[in-house]
Amino acid sequence: MYLLFYISRGELSELGFVGLKDFGIEFINLCLFVFICVHLWTINNNWTVKKFTHNKRYRTLFLNFLLILKYLKLKKMTKALLLFSEGLDSILAGKILKEQGIHITAVKYITPFFGWELKKNPEKYYKNIEELGFDDGEIIDISTEYLELLKKPRYGYGSHANPCIDCKILMINKTFQLVKEGRADFIATGEVLGQRPMSQNRNALILIKKNAEFEDLLLRPLSAKLLFPTKPEREGLVDREKLLNINGRSRHEQLSLSERFGIKDIPSPAGGCLLTDPVIGDRVLAILKNDLPLNTITAELLTLGRHYIADNTWIMLGRNYEENKKLFEIAASQYKIYCLSEPSPLGIVLSGDNNIDKLFELLVKYSKKARLAIENGKEVSLQIVKNADDI
Repeated sequence: MYLLFYISRGELSELGFVGLKDFGIEFINLCLFVFICVHLWTINNNWTVKKFTHNKRYRTLFLNFLLILKYLKLKKMTKALLLFSEGLDSILAGKILKEQGIHITAVKYITPFFGWELKKNPEKYYKNIEELGFDDGEIIDISTEYLELLKKPRYGYGSHANPCIDCKILMINKTFQLVKEGRADFIATGEVLGQRPMSQNRNALILIKKNAEFEDLLLRPLSAKLLFPTKPEREGLVDREKLLNINGRSRHEQLSLSERFGIKDIPSPAGGCLLTDPVIGDRVLAILKNDLPLNTITAELLTLGRHYIADNTWIMLGRNYEENKKLFEIAASQYKIYCLSEPSPLGIVLSGDNNIDKLFELLVKYSKKARLAIENGKEVSLQIVKNADDI
């Protein structure tokens, strides 16, 4: 019973029961039920329901049991789903909430344009979550929805092909589905008012919130005091006084917080989305303009190699051995991969069935040995690469 007393008061850390609070209600329900049954049987092993309901002592014990359960439900741990980019701001948002005793699940959304490396190596992400002291981590692939959104974003593109506002709305609404499933009480992000010109000015933050399915459950801990109180703040799940009022592009306050929380490896302030890259962004816009196929395979190929895009023609070449390997690994299951009979890059026709001649021309252009062979009258031909060992 001493254990139950400490659990009900939330003093688990003193007893070393890390994480027990997550399932404390169920644990206590079981213990108290067993306690009552044993107590009743010990007093009178012939007790009946009638005796139980008419006996003042038993009724009092049962009412106390219900009061304890009610108290414990009120004291259950608050849970938050953190939209986690692995950048400094989202780390700090999670740390600030964790400091209030809130259970943090860091949710990482991935597409071929951001976080895609975690698809093959998720252990790196989960190790990072553990080192930061968050409770759980989750990686969710939203490529299908994202590529559809990318074709015609409601709120347009940023500096290049980055649909920042529509992207944020998509991720928030996907996360709210997890809230509806009972996974958490609210959502948190690392957004800072005024930090990014397109997606984090005041109007954009309000717009994103209004387009969220459950806008009142969206908390931005770093700038919360500059925004209207959210439901978790109003209901006392989060102490608003312990939240911040950071504004603008200066990172001075974030760096000070990093020292306070002992964060040594400070992530770069760059966004991490490849669609903000001028070269990749222009490629994507060209693909969309020409209505060429955009799927998870072609999207991943857009992030590397050389690309020839004109009308309905789309040809891609690797630039070196590493890119040739990646090209084969990504596309060999769905497309024919070509090379020359002389040492050359790998090439692939992603759109345009009658463009083998153009592919040959491009492969020769980027193969010095093929050009020399042709100059010397040697025949050079296209070959299909069937095995990775042939690269």
